[in-house]
Amino acid sequence: MVYYKKYSTQNIVYIAISIGCAVFFLNQFWGFYHDDAYIVLTYSRNLLEGNGLVWTAGQRVEGCTQFLWVVLIAAVGWLNIDLVLASKLLGIFFAFSTLLLFFTGKKKSMSIGGLLLATNCCFTFWACGGLEPVMSSFFIFLGCTLFLRENKNSSLFFINGIIFCFAAMTRLEGLLFFGMTFLCILFFGSLPFRIRFKNTAFFALGFLIIFLPYFIWRFIYFGHLFPCPFYAKGGTNIFKMLFGARYVLHFLATFGFPLILILFIKNFRDFSLKRFYLISLLSAYSFYVFIIGGDHMPGFRFFVPILPLFYLFVQECFYAFRFKGNPAPTIAVAMLLVAVNFYVSFSMIPRGPEATLRAVKAHLQYRVCQKVPDAAAYLGKYIGSYMKEHWPQDTTVAVNAAGAGPYYSRLNCIDMLGLNNYTIAQRKITFDTEFLFKDKKNLLKLLSSEARSELTKQIRSKYSFWQLMPGHGKGDGKYVLSEKPDYIILGGSEGDSKPWFIGDQEIFESLDFKNNYELKIERIQINDDFHKFYKPSKTGILEFKYYKRKQQ
Repeated sequence: MVYYKKYSTQNIVYIAISIGCAVFFLNQFWGFYHDDAYIVLTYSRNLLEGNGLVWTAGQRVEGCTQFLWVVLIAAVGWLNIDLVLASKLLGIFFAFSTLLLFFTGKKKSMSIGGLLLATNCCFTFWACGGLEPVMSSFFIFLGCTLFLRENKNSSLFFINGIIFCFAAMTRLEGLLFFGMTFLCILFFGSLPFRIRFKNTAFFALGFLIIFLPYFIWRFIYFGHLFPCPFYAKGGTNIFKMLFGARYVLHFLATFGFPLILILFIKNFRDFSLKRFYLISLLSAYSFYVFIIGGDHMPGFRFFVPILPLFYLFVQECFYAFRFKGNPAPTIAVAMLLVAVNFYVSFSMIPRGPEATLRAVKAHLQYRVCQKVPDAAAYLGKYIGSYMKEHWPQDTTVAVNAAGAGPYYSRLNCIDMLGLNNYTIAQRKITFDTEFLFKDKKNLLKLLSSEARSELTKQIRSKYSFWQLMPGHGKGDGKYVLSEKPDYIILGGSEGDSKPWFIGDQEIFESLDFKNNYELKIERIQINDDFHKFYKPSKTGILEFKYYKRKQQ
């Protein structure tokens, strides 16, 4: 890869601008936090309290795939720092560490990649959100940039393997990047095969020397090859691929505009061959996101781990820009791209309660970066506090929202969506997709918005929206009722009198449920600054609906 360096003072200015933009967006999103992050915090807290790496004391269930993130939060929490704050501080630390990687090394120039990353609101959004995407992006980016260095010796390949191991222990998708880098070392390059084989061996050794003992330990500890979310969310079908295609296309429509630089590269064939590694990683990961159905969380969460790689590729396109010999148009294009990126990012932030209520829709919320906590996290905190104060400590509660409610209540909970329950997660749920292919015109309907709406109505007549949402399709009402929970909270964190999910529906239709549970409604007063941002608490009164088991 070719870099062009002119003035070190110029680079300092670029670093200052990048840090300034990142701080601006971090300030915007400091109030955001996601409900799923509380699942991670529950594991970290139990680890600190000596209960082990568990969601519920005494039950060894691997309900989170971000082992290294859980351990680091627990380590910071050991210093008597609140775990929510610990997760935010770690997210910000890895955000700035990733950003600064664009400005390190002997060969530097205008690091447009760093400027674009700093002005992408999704990156700083998830630095504050409590989950691990930014930490994952750091290890993936560090590992990939180290691989792209020239004149590496065996020690660097070994270290590179360790870095990809950390990436895989942060998110399982790190295995994809390790595997593709492994293949590139072994089969690509001008070195003799003997040397390539030796380098591959050192790379694999660096990875396996940590990952293999870790994998053996977690198999012995949890008793399963894969974490619970793998079974709850895993697999694919035509519905997931439709969701995934929309997710990928919306990301490209929102942040893919810098790729227009490809049109101004003199010899794109030669360029693409030299950047085969980057292109293959970005393509493979995007295909993976398409296959699994994308994600429902805000801020394009699933693309955050590869944002640095994406902007590194954009930076390489910029360096190959045919007008690079003329400083004026080159700088003008760079500033235009950064300005547009900032504008697009800023436009994703709804301002005020009404704008947030309109923007945060379950089926498109991944295109939004709100300033306030996720609804389940915010409402769940109040619900969990209520449960802790008013319900007995030996209570068992069946919930769908497994984050803030269980975290703040500290009660024994059953995760009805299966993220923390192997029985529910491993239940096979089948979908009838034959009706989509009986009429070939159904596939053509995907090409127009009006026809897509018609097709959506056909699908929704057979399945609820939540059944098709990735990560929300599992449930087992019969199993939940067999556990005889003292309380059942249908729907979201604040509860509902009617079912949302497949498990809810099975419970709701059961004679056992109808005969042994009764609806209760409690009104919780909320007076903080955020309550107007959420429909259930907009009036300042939150209605908590749940079903209580009748006394026998």
